[in-house]
Amino acid sequence: MFFLTEKQKKLFFEVFSYNKEKKGFEVYNENLSIPKIEFDTRKIQTDDCFFIALQSQRDGHDFVMDAVKKKVKGIIINEAKKNEILDQIQKNNPDYELYVIIVEDTLSFLHKMAEIQRNEFLGLVIGVLGSNGKTSTKDFLCELLNSLQPTFCSKESFNNHIGVPLTILNKPNEAKIIIVEMGMNHKGEIKFLTSLTKPDVFCIPSIGREHMAFFSSLEEVARAELEFLDFLNENHYVFYPSGAPLKEELLVAQKQKNFTLIFFELSTKENGFEYESKLQEKVLLAKGLFSKNTIQWKNVKIKNQKLHHFGLYSNLFLSLLVYEFVFKTPLSSEVLEKLENLKPTSKHRFEIHQQKGITIIDDSYNANPDSFLSAIQSIVELFNPHRKKNVGCFIGHMAELGDFSEISHREIGRVLAENDFHLLGVCGNSDVLFLSDEYRKYKNHVVPYFESSELLAENLTNLNLPFDQYEILFIKGSRSAKMERITQKLLEVLQNV
Repeated sequence: MFFLTEKQKKLFFEVFSYNKEKKGFEVYNENLSIPKIEFDTRKIQTDDCFFIALQSQRDGHDFVMDAVKKKVKGIIINEAKKNEILDQIQKNNPDYELYVIIVEDTLSFLHKMAEIQRNEFLGLVIGVLGSNGKTSTKDFLCELLNSLQPTFCSKESFNNHIGVPLTILNKPNEAKIIIVEMGMNHKGEIKFLTSLTKPDVFCIPSIGREHMAFFSSLEEVARAELEFLDFLNENHYVFYPSGAPLKEELLVAQKQKNFTLIFFELSTKENGFEYESKLQEKVLLAKGLFSKNTIQWKNVKIKNQKLHHFGLYSNLFLSLLVYEFVFKTPLSSEVLEKLENLKPTSKHRFEIHQQKGITIIDDSYNANPDSFLSAIQSIVELFNPHRKKNVGCFIGHMAELGDFSEISHREIGRVLAENDFHLLGVCGNSDVLFLSDEYRKYKNHVVPYFESSELLAENLTNLNLPFDQYEILFIKGSRSAKMERITQKLLEVLQNV
Protein backbone atom coordinates (compact mmCIF):
# COMPACT_ATOMS: atom_id res chain seq x y z
CA MET A 1 0.00 0.00 0.00
CA PHE A 2 1.15 3.55 -0.63
CA PHE A 3 -0.35 6.94 0.10
CA LEU A 4 -0.25 9.35 -2.78
CA THR A 5 2.39 12.04 -2.43
CA GLU A 6 1.99 15.59 -3.66
CA LYS A 7 4.21 14.73 -6.63
CA GLN A 8 1.99 11.80 -7.54
CA LYS A 9 -1.20 13.82 -7.15
CA LYS A 10 0.10 16.23 -9.77
CA LEU A 11 -0.09 13.39 -12.30
CA PHE A 12 -3.91 13.37 -12.01
CA PHE A 13 -6.38 15.38 -14.01
CA GLU A 14 -9.23 14.64 -11.60
CA VAL A 15 -10.36 12.16 -8.95
CA PHE A 16 -14.01 11.21 -8.48
CA SER A 17 -15.84 9.09 -5.97
CA TYR A 18 -19.13 7.36 -6.70
CA ASN A 19 -21.89 8.09 -4.17
CA LYS A 20 -24.21 5.09 -4.13
CA GLU A 21 -26.99 7.01 -2.30
CA LYS A 22 -26.97 9.87 -4.79
CA LYS A 23 -26.21 7.46 -7.65
CA GLY A 24 -23.63 9.80 -9.09
CA PHE A 25 -20.05 11.03 -9.01
CA GLU A 26 -18.52 13.72 -6.83
CA VAL A 27 -15.13 15.39 -7.05
CA TYR A 28 -12.82 13.84 -4.44
CA ASN A 29 -10.12 16.02 -2.84
CA GLU A 30 -9.16 13.98 0.24
CA ASN A 31 -6.03 11.89 0.72
CA LEU A 32 -6.20 8.59 -1.10
CA SER A 33 -4.23 5.38 -0.62
CA ILE A 34 -3.70 2.73 -3.28
CA PRO A 35 -3.25 -0.73 -1.71
CA LYS A 36 -2.46 -2.52 -4.98
CA ILE A 37 -2.69 -2.01 -8.74
CA GLU A 38 -3.81 -4.68 -11.22
CA PHE A 39 -4.01 -4.40 -15.01
CA ASP A 40 -5.65 -7.80 -15.68
CA THR A 41 -9.20 -8.21 -14.34
CA ARG A 42 -8.74 -12.00 -14.27
CA LYS A 43 -6.12 -11.58 -11.54
CA ILE A 44 -8.21 -9.37 -9.27
CA GLN A 45 -8.68 -11.44 -6.12
CA THR A 46 -9.47 -8.73 -3.61
CA ASP A 47 -11.67 -5.64 -3.54
CA ASP A 48 -8.78 -3.72 -1.96
CA CYS A 49 -7.05 -2.79 -5.21
CA PHE A 50 -7.16 -0.38 -8.15
CA PHE A 51 -7.61 -1.49 -11.76
CA ILE A 52 -5.53 0.45 -14.28
CA ALA A 53 -6.86 0.46 -17.85
CA LEU A 54 -3.79 0.07 -20.06
CA GLN A 55 -3.94 0.20 -23.84
CA SER A 56 -1.77 -2.55 -25.32
CA GLN A 57 -2.81 -5.48 -27.52
CA ARG A 58 -6.24 -5.00 -25.94
CA ASP A 59 -7.72 -1.84 -24.49
CA GLY A 60 -8.09 -2.14 -20.73
CA HIS A 61 -10.94 0.39 -20.81
CA ASP A 62 -13.08 -2.37 -22.35
CA PHE A 63 -12.75 -4.32 -19.09
CA VAL A 64 -13.52 -1.58 -16.58
CA MET A 65 -16.96 -2.96 -15.82
CA ASP A 66 -15.48 -6.41 -15.15
CA ALA A 67 -13.31 -4.74 -12.51
CA VAL A 68 -16.30 -2.89 -11.04
CA LYS A 69 -18.23 -6.17 -10.78
CA LYS A 70 -15.33 -7.47 -8.65
CA LYS A 71 -15.76 -4.39 -6.46
CA VAL A 72 -12.29 -2.95 -6.87
CA LYS A 73 -11.55 0.05 -4.71
CA GLY A 74 -10.89 2.22 -7.74
CA ILE A 75 -10.05 2.47 -11.42
CA ILE A 76 -7.48 4.54 -13.29
CA ILE A 77 -8.45 5.61 -16.80
CA ASN A 78 -7.39 7.91 -19.63
CA GLU A 79 -8.89 11.39 -19.81
CA ALA A 80 -10.04 10.66 -23.39
CA LYS A 81 -12.27 7.85 -22.05
CA LYS A 82 -13.60 9.82 -19.07
CA ASN A 83 -17.18 10.55 -20.16
CA GLU A 84 -17.69 7.11 -21.68
CA ILE A 85 -16.48 5.24 -18.58
CA LEU A 86 -18.26 7.46 -16.04
CA ASP A 87 -21.52 6.97 -17.97
CA GLN A 88 -21.04 3.19 -18.00
CA ILE A 89 -20.46 3.09 -14.26
CA GLN A 90 -23.37 5.38 -13.47
CA LYS A 91 -25.77 3.28 -15.55
CA ASN A 92 -24.58 0.20 -13.66
CA ASN A 93 -25.15 1.94 -10.32
CA PRO A 94 -22.58 0.05 -8.18
CA ASP A 95 -23.61 -0.53 -4.56
CA TYR A 96 -20.34 0.70 -3.01
CA GLU A 97 -18.06 3.74 -2.98
CA LEU A 98 -15.76 3.61 -6.00
CA TYR A 99 -12.87 5.96 -6.84
CA VAL A 100 -12.06 6.97 -10.41
CA ILE A 101 -8.68 8.55 -11.16
CA ILE A 102 -8.44 10.41 -14.46
CA VAL A 103 -4.98 10.74 -16.02
CA GLU A 104 -3.64 11.84 -19.40
CA ASP A 105 -2.19 8.41 -20.29
CA THR A 106 -2.37 5.37 -18.01
CA LEU A 107 0.94 3.80 -19.10
CA SER A 108 2.87 7.05 -18.69
CA PHE A 109 1.13 7.52 -15.33
CA LEU A 110 2.21 4.01 -14.24
CA HIS A 111 5.83 4.73 -15.14
CA LYS A 112 5.93 8.11 -13.42
CA MET A 113 4.23 6.77 -10.28
CA ALA A 114 6.76 3.93 -10.06
CA GLU A 115 9.69 6.30 -10.56
CA ILE A 116 8.48 8.57 -7.76
CA GLN A 117 7.85 5.59 -5.49
CA ARG A 118 11.33 4.20 -6.21
CA ASN A 119 12.98 7.54 -5.43
CA GLU A 120 11.24 7.60 -2.04
CA PHE A 121 12.17 3.99 -1.20
CA LEU A 122 15.10 3.90 1.23
CA GLY A 123 15.77 0.18 1.03
CA LEU A 124 17.81 -1.92 -1.41
CA VAL A 125 16.73 -2.74 -4.98
CA ILE A 126 18.20 -5.76 -6.77
CA GLY A 127 17.79 -6.03 -10.54
CA VAL A 128 17.91 -9.50 -12.12
CA LEU A 129 18.44 -9.51 -15.88
CA GLY A 130 20.01 -11.61 -18.62
CA SER A 131 19.03 -14.27 -21.13
CA ASN A 132 18.09 -17.32 -19.05
CA GLY A 133 17.48 -17.92 -15.36
CA LYS A 134 16.02 -14.53 -14.38
CA THR A 135 12.86 -15.83 -12.74
CA SER A 136 14.45 -18.65 -10.73
CA THR A 137 17.27 -16.35 -9.56
CA LYS A 138 14.71 -13.74 -8.50
CA ASP A 139 12.74 -16.40 -6.61
CA PHE A 140 15.85 -17.84 -4.94
CA LEU A 141 17.05 -14.39 -3.86
CA CYS A 142 13.64 -13.48 -2.48
CA GLU A 143 13.48 -16.64 -0.37
CA LEU A 144 17.06 -16.32 0.83
CA LEU A 145 17.14 -12.60 1.62
CA ASN A 146 13.80 -12.71 3.39
CA SER A 147 15.67 -14.40 6.22
CA LEU A 148 17.65 -11.16 6.65
CA GLN A 149 15.09 -8.42 5.99
CA PRO A 150 11.52 -8.26 4.65
CA THR A 151 11.96 -8.86 0.91
CA PHE A 152 9.46 -8.45 -1.93
CA CYS A 153 9.37 -9.64 -5.53
CA SER A 154 6.60 -10.37 -7.98
CA LYS A 155 5.45 -13.98 -7.90
CA GLU A 156 5.16 -13.88 -11.68
CA SER A 157 7.67 -13.18 -14.41
CA PHE A 158 6.81 -9.45 -14.46
CA ASN A 159 9.84 -8.16 -16.35
CA ASN A 160 8.64 -5.67 -18.95
CA HIS A 161 7.55 -2.02 -19.09
CA ILE A 162 4.29 -2.94 -17.32
CA GLY A 163 5.36 -5.64 -14.87
CA VAL A 164 8.46 -3.86 -13.56
CA PRO A 165 6.67 -0.64 -12.43
CA LEU A 166 3.87 -2.75 -10.94
CA THR A 167 6.46 -4.63 -8.86
CA ILE A 168 7.72 -1.31 -7.46
CA LEU A 169 4.23 0.03 -6.79
CA ASN A 170 2.82 -3.15 -5.24
CA LYS A 171 5.56 -3.68 -2.66
CA PRO A 172 4.25 -4.00 0.91
CA ASN A 173 5.06 -1.16 3.30
CA GLU A 174 7.34 -3.33 5.43
CA ALA A 175 9.62 -4.34 2.52
CA LYS A 176 13.27 -3.36 2.93
CA ILE A 177 14.49 -5.16 -0.22
CA ILE A 178 12.80 -5.22 -3.63
CA ILE A 179 13.88 -7.66 -6.33
CA VAL A 180 12.88 -6.72 -9.87
CA GLU A 181 13.18 -8.97 -12.89
CA MET A 182 14.20 -6.98 -15.98
CA GLY A 183 13.70 -8.43 -19.46
CA MET A 184 14.44 -7.16 -22.92
CA ASN A 185 14.19 -8.11 -26.57
CA HIS A 186 15.27 -4.80 -28.12
CA LYS A 187 17.98 -2.23 -27.55
CA GLY A 188 17.05 0.52 -25.12
CA GLU A 189 14.74 -1.52 -22.90
CA ILE A 190 17.24 -2.24 -20.11
CA LYS A 191 18.24 1.42 -20.12
CA PHE A 192 14.61 2.44 -19.62
CA LEU A 193 13.91 -0.13 -16.89
CA THR A 194 17.12 0.84 -15.08
CA SER A 195 16.17 4.52 -15.14
CA LEU A 196 12.82 3.56 -13.63
CA THR A 197 13.99 1.18 -10.90
CA LYS A 198 17.58 2.32 -10.18
CA PRO A 199 18.85 -1.01 -8.78
CA ASP A 200 21.71 -1.02 -6.28
CA VAL A 201 22.72 -4.55 -7.28
CA PHE A 202 22.67 -6.09 -10.77
CA CYS A 203 22.58 -9.89 -11.15
CA ILE A 204 23.04 -11.43 -14.60
CA PRO A 205 22.59 -15.23 -14.42
CA SER A 206 23.49 -15.76 -18.10
CA ILE A 207 24.06 -14.17 -21.49
CA GLY A 208 22.80 -16.30 -24.37
CA ARG A 209 21.31 -16.33 -27.84
CA GLU A 210 17.94 -14.73 -27.08
CA HIS A 211 15.75 -12.72 -29.48
CA MET A 212 18.33 -13.06 -32.25
CA ALA A 213 15.81 -11.70 -34.75
CA PHE A 214 16.67 -8.29 -33.27
CA PHE A 215 20.43 -8.72 -32.72
CA SER A 216 23.28 -9.57 -35.06
CA SER A 217 25.53 -11.36 -32.53
CA LEU A 218 25.86 -12.61 -28.98
CA GLU A 219 27.98 -9.54 -28.25
CA GLU A 220 25.06 -7.31 -29.29
CA VAL A 221 22.80 -9.18 -26.86
CA ALA A 222 25.34 -8.66 -24.09
CA ARG A 223 25.69 -4.97 -24.95
CA ALA A 224 21.92 -4.50 -24.73
CA GLU A 225 21.86 -6.25 -21.34
CA LEU A 226 24.71 -4.02 -20.13
CA GLU A 227 22.91 -0.76 -20.84
CA PHE A 228 22.72 -0.28 -17.07
CA LEU A 229 26.45 0.56 -16.99
CA ASP A 230 25.71 4.26 -17.57
CA PHE A 231 23.92 4.41 -14.21
CA LEU A 232 26.64 2.93 -11.99
CA ASN A 233 28.83 4.45 -9.30
CA GLU A 234 31.14 3.19 -6.54
CA ASN A 235 28.20 1.97 -4.43
CA HIS A 236 26.86 -0.54 -6.97
CA TYR A 237 27.44 -4.29 -7.26
CA VAL A 238 27.45 -6.24 -10.53
CA PHE A 239 27.46 -10.07 -10.71
CA TYR A 240 28.34 -11.33 -14.21
CA PRO A 241 28.98 -14.85 -15.58
CA SER A 242 32.70 -15.37 -16.20
CA GLY A 243 32.14 -17.05 -19.56
CA ALA A 244 29.91 -14.32 -21.01
CA PRO A 245 31.05 -11.83 -23.68
CA LEU A 246 32.23 -8.23 -23.11
CA LYS A 247 34.20 -8.93 -19.94
CA GLU A 248 36.85 -6.45 -21.08
CA GLU A 249 34.25 -3.71 -21.51
CA LEU A 250 32.99 -4.44 -18.01
CA LEU A 251 36.51 -4.17 -16.60
CA VAL A 252 37.03 -0.82 -18.35
CA ALA A 253 33.71 0.47 -16.98
CA GLN A 254 34.63 -0.75 -13.50
CA LYS A 255 37.89 1.19 -13.55
CA GLN A 256 36.02 4.33 -14.56
CA LYS A 257 33.13 4.03 -12.12
CA ASN A 258 34.68 1.97 -9.29
CA PHE A 259 31.68 -0.32 -8.69
CA THR A 260 32.19 -3.80 -7.22
CA LEU A 261 32.35 -6.39 -10.01
CA ILE A 262 32.12 -10.11 -9.31
CA PHE A 263 32.53 -12.62 -12.11
CA PHE A 264 31.11 -15.98 -11.11
CA GLU A 265 31.29 -19.54 -12.36
CA LEU A 266 29.97 -22.90 -11.17
CA SER A 267 32.48 -25.51 -12.30
CA THR A 268 32.42 -29.31 -12.48
CA LYS A 269 36.22 -29.55 -12.82
CA GLU A 270 38.20 -29.93 -9.59
CA ASN A 271 41.78 -29.70 -10.89
CA GLY A 272 43.66 -26.64 -9.64
CA PHE A 273 40.49 -25.26 -8.08
CA GLU A 274 40.56 -21.78 -6.57
CA TYR A 275 37.35 -20.49 -5.01
CA GLU A 276 38.16 -16.80 -5.17
CA SER A 277 40.78 -14.72 -6.98
CA LYS A 278 41.28 -10.96 -7.18
CA LEU A 279 41.57 -9.58 -10.74
CA GLN A 280 41.91 -5.90 -9.90
CA GLU A 281 40.71 -3.50 -7.20
CA LYS A 282 37.06 -4.34 -6.33
CA VAL A 283 37.00 -7.08 -9.01
CA LEU A 284 36.80 -10.76 -8.04
CA LEU A 285 36.35 -14.10 -9.75
CA ALA A 286 34.20 -16.35 -7.55
CA LYS A 287 34.06 -20.04 -8.45
CA GLY A 288 31.87 -22.71 -6.94
CA LEU A 289 32.42 -26.45 -7.38
CA PHE A 290 29.44 -28.60 -8.41
CA SER A 291 29.20 -32.36 -8.05
CA LYS A 292 26.29 -34.73 -7.45
CA ASN A 293 23.64 -32.15 -6.51
CA THR A 294 26.12 -30.37 -4.24
CA ILE A 295 27.60 -26.87 -4.49
CA GLN A 296 30.82 -26.19 -2.61
CA TRP A 297 31.90 -22.61 -1.93
CA LYS A 298 34.99 -22.33 0.25
CA ASN A 299 34.10 -24.22 3.44
CA VAL A 300 30.35 -24.29 2.68
CA LYS A 301 28.61 -27.28 1.12
CA ILE A 302 25.00 -27.07 -0.05
CA LYS A 303 23.32 -30.31 -1.08
CA ASN A 304 20.07 -29.55 -2.88
CA GLN A 305 18.24 -32.48 -4.50
CA LYS A 306 15.25 -30.45 -5.72
CA LEU A 307 16.68 -28.45 -8.62
CA HIS A 308 17.50 -31.12 -11.26
CA HIS A 309 19.04 -28.58 -13.67
CA PHE A 310 22.61 -27.32 -13.88
CA GLY A 311 21.40 -23.80 -14.69
CA LEU A 312 19.29 -23.76 -11.53
CA TYR A 313 22.30 -24.78 -9.43
CA SER A 314 24.25 -21.92 -11.02
CA ASN A 315 21.43 -19.53 -10.15
CA LEU A 316 21.44 -20.82 -6.58
CA PHE A 317 25.20 -20.24 -6.41
CA LEU A 318 24.69 -16.68 -7.69
CA SER A 319 22.10 -16.08 -4.94
CA LEU A 320 24.58 -17.34 -2.35
CA LEU A 321 27.23 -14.90 -3.66
CA VAL A 322 24.83 -11.95 -3.40
CA TYR A 323 24.13 -12.92 0.21
CA GLU A 324 27.86 -13.22 0.94
CA PHE A 325 29.22 -10.13 -0.82
CA VAL A 326 26.40 -7.57 -0.59
CA PHE A 327 25.11 -8.33 2.89
CA LYS A 328 28.37 -9.65 4.37
CA THR A 329 26.44 -11.86 6.76
CA PRO A 330 27.70 -15.28 7.92
CA LEU A 331 25.65 -18.22 6.69
CA SER A 332 23.68 -19.55 9.64
CA SER A 333 22.47 -23.14 9.87
CA GLU A 334 18.93 -21.88 9.18
CA VAL A 335 20.04 -20.17 5.96
CA LEU A 336 21.99 -23.24 4.84
CA GLU A 337 18.92 -25.37 5.43
CA LYS A 338 16.89 -22.90 3.37
CA LEU A 339 19.40 -23.12 0.52
CA GLU A 340 19.24 -26.91 0.57
CA ASN A 341 15.47 -26.84 0.26
CA LEU A 342 15.03 -24.09 -2.32
CA LYS A 343 13.22 -25.12 -5.48
CA PRO A 344 11.70 -23.24 -8.42
CA THR A 345 8.23 -21.88 -7.72
CA SER A 346 7.32 -21.01 -11.31
CA LYS A 347 5.55 -23.61 -13.43
CA HIS A 348 6.85 -25.12 -16.67
CA ARG A 349 10.50 -24.29 -15.91
CA PHE A 350 12.11 -27.73 -15.75
CA GLU A 351 9.15 -28.85 -13.68
CA ILE A 352 9.24 -32.55 -12.77
CA HIS A 353 6.20 -34.86 -12.85
CA GLN A 354 6.15 -38.57 -12.06
CA GLN A 355 3.55 -40.73 -13.77
CA LYS A 356 3.48 -44.53 -14.02
CA GLY A 357 7.23 -44.79 -13.44
CA ILE A 358 8.00 -42.17 -16.10
CA THR A 359 9.72 -38.87 -15.29
CA ILE A 360 8.15 -36.04 -17.28
CA ILE A 361 10.36 -32.96 -17.54
CA ASP A 362 8.25 -29.94 -18.45
CA ASP A 363 10.52 -27.13 -19.63
CA SER A 364 7.84 -25.58 -21.80
CA TYR A 365 7.89 -22.02 -20.48
CA ASN A 366 10.32 -20.78 -23.12
CA ALA A 367 13.29 -21.77 -25.27
CA ASN A 368 16.33 -20.38 -27.00
CA PRO A 369 19.38 -22.31 -28.23
CA ASP A 370 21.37 -21.93 -25.02
CA SER A 371 18.52 -22.83 -22.67
CA PHE A 372 17.89 -25.88 -24.87
CA LEU A 373 21.53 -27.00 -24.65
CA SER A 374 21.55 -26.46 -20.88
CA ALA A 375 18.39 -28.54 -20.47
CA ILE A 376 19.82 -31.39 -22.55
CA GLN A 377 23.07 -31.30 -20.54
CA SER A 378 21.12 -31.39 -17.28
CA ILE A 379 19.01 -34.38 -18.35
CA VAL A 380 22.09 -36.31 -19.46
CA GLU A 381 24.27 -35.50 -16.44
CA LEU A 382 21.70 -35.44 -13.63
CA PHE A 383 19.01 -37.88 -14.81
CA ASN A 384 20.84 -40.25 -17.14
CA PRO A 385 24.59 -40.14 -16.37
CA HIS A 386 25.19 -43.73 -17.50
CA ARG A 387 23.06 -43.35 -20.68
CA LYS A 388 21.01 -46.43 -19.77
CA LYS A 389 17.60 -44.76 -19.71
CA ASN A 390 15.45 -44.18 -22.78
CA VAL A 391 14.66 -40.48 -23.20
CA GLY A 392 11.80 -39.37 -25.45
CA CYS A 393 11.06 -35.75 -26.31
CA PHE A 394 8.43 -33.48 -27.83
CA ILE A 395 9.84 -30.27 -29.22
CA GLY A 396 8.31 -26.96 -30.29
CA HIS A 397 9.91 -24.24 -32.38
CA MET A 398 12.26 -21.56 -31.03
CA ALA A 399 10.97 -18.07 -31.82
CA GLU A 400 12.61 -14.70 -32.55
CA LEU A 401 15.84 -16.14 -33.96
CA GLY A 402 15.69 -14.35 -37.32
CA ASP A 403 18.59 -15.26 -39.62
CA PHE A 404 19.96 -17.55 -36.89
CA SER A 405 16.86 -19.76 -36.88
CA GLU A 406 17.93 -22.50 -39.28
CA ILE A 407 21.41 -23.00 -37.86
CA SER A 408 20.08 -22.90 -34.28
CA HIS A 409 17.31 -25.44 -34.89
CA ARG A 410 19.75 -27.72 -36.71
CA GLU A 411 22.19 -27.45 -33.81
CA ILE A 412 19.53 -28.63 -31.35
CA GLY A 413 18.46 -31.47 -33.66
CA ARG A 414 22.06 -32.67 -33.88
CA VAL A 415 22.65 -32.45 -30.10
CA LEU A 416 19.42 -34.34 -29.35
CA ALA A 417 20.53 -37.11 -31.72
CA GLU A 418 24.09 -37.22 -30.37
CA ASN A 419 22.72 -37.66 -26.85
CA ASP A 420 20.37 -40.42 -28.03
CA PHE A 421 17.11 -38.59 -27.31
CA HIS A 422 14.17 -40.15 -29.17
CA LEU A 423 12.39 -37.36 -31.03
CA LEU A 424 8.74 -38.37 -30.78
CA GLY A 425 7.10 -35.33 -32.33
CA VAL A 426 7.65 -31.69 -33.26
CA CYS A 427 5.21 -28.81 -33.64
CA GLY A 428 4.91 -25.09 -34.20
CA ASN A 429 6.12 -22.92 -37.04
CA SER A 430 7.95 -24.55 -39.95
CA ASP A 431 11.43 -23.65 -38.60
CA VAL A 432 11.17 -26.64 -36.27
CA LEU A 433 11.43 -28.83 -39.40
CA PHE A 434 15.09 -27.80 -39.64
CA LEU A 435 15.52 -29.45 -36.24
CA SER A 436 13.80 -32.72 -37.20
CA ASP A 437 15.57 -32.78 -40.58
CA GLU A 438 18.99 -32.51 -38.88
CA TYR A 439 17.96 -35.10 -36.29
CA ARG A 440 17.06 -37.59 -39.06
CA LYS A 441 20.61 -37.37 -40.44
CA TYR A 442 21.71 -39.22 -37.30
CA LYS A 443 18.55 -41.15 -36.40
CA ASN A 444 16.78 -42.51 -39.42
CA HIS A 445 13.14 -42.62 -38.37
CA VAL A 446 9.95 -40.69 -39.07
CA VAL A 447 9.31 -37.65 -36.87
CA PRO A 448 5.65 -36.53 -36.88
CA TYR A 449 5.10 -32.78 -37.40
CA PHE A 450 2.04 -30.75 -36.43
CA GLU A 451 1.41 -27.06 -37.04
CA SER A 452 0.53 -26.43 -33.40
CA SER A 453 0.92 -28.00 -29.98
CA GLU A 454 -2.86 -28.18 -29.83
CA LEU A 455 -2.92 -30.49 -32.89
CA LEU A 456 -0.05 -32.57 -31.54
CA ALA A 457 -1.83 -32.94 -28.19
CA GLU A 458 -5.06 -33.97 -29.93
CA ASN A 459 -3.22 -36.62 -31.96
CA LEU A 460 -0.99 -37.89 -29.17
CA THR A 461 -2.93 -41.11 -28.70
CA ASN A 462 -3.15 -41.68 -32.49
CA LEU A 463 0.65 -41.81 -32.78
CA ASN A 464 0.65 -45.19 -30.95
CA LEU A 465 3.82 -44.33 -29.08
CA PRO A 466 5.21 -47.08 -26.80
CA PHE A 467 5.34 -44.91 -23.69
CA ASP A 468 6.23 -47.89 -21.53
CA GLN A 469 9.62 -47.97 -23.26
CA TYR A 470 10.59 -44.51 -21.98
CA GLU A 471 11.79 -43.64 -18.51
CA ILE A 472 12.11 -39.91 -19.25
CA LEU A 473 9.92 -37.65 -21.41
CA PHE A 474 11.15 -34.12 -22.14
CA ILE A 475 8.99 -31.22 -23.41
CA LYS A 476 10.40 -27.87 -24.53
CA GLY A 477 9.68 -25.00 -26.93
CA SER A 478 9.24 -21.26 -27.08
CA ARG A 479 6.41 -19.54 -25.25
CA SER A 480 4.55 -19.08 -28.54
CA ALA A 481 4.63 -22.86 -29.12
CA LYS A 482 2.55 -23.42 -25.93
CA MET A 483 4.14 -26.78 -25.21
CA GLU A 484 2.49 -26.98 -21.78
CA ARG A 485 -0.47 -28.46 -23.69
CA ILE A 486 1.68 -31.51 -24.42
CA THR A 487 2.58 -31.93 -20.76
CA GLN A 488 -1.05 -31.77 -19.74
CA LYS A 489 -2.10 -34.28 -22.39
CA LEU A 490 0.79 -36.63 -21.56
CA LEU A 491 -0.23 -36.72 -17.92
CA GLU A 492 -3.81 -37.58 -18.94
CA VAL A 493 -2.68 -40.28 -21.39
CA LEU A 494 -0.24 -41.92 -18.98
CA GLN A 495 -2.82 -41.93 -16.21
CA ASN A 496 -5.03 -44.10 -18.40
CA VAL A 497 -2.28 -46.41 -19.69
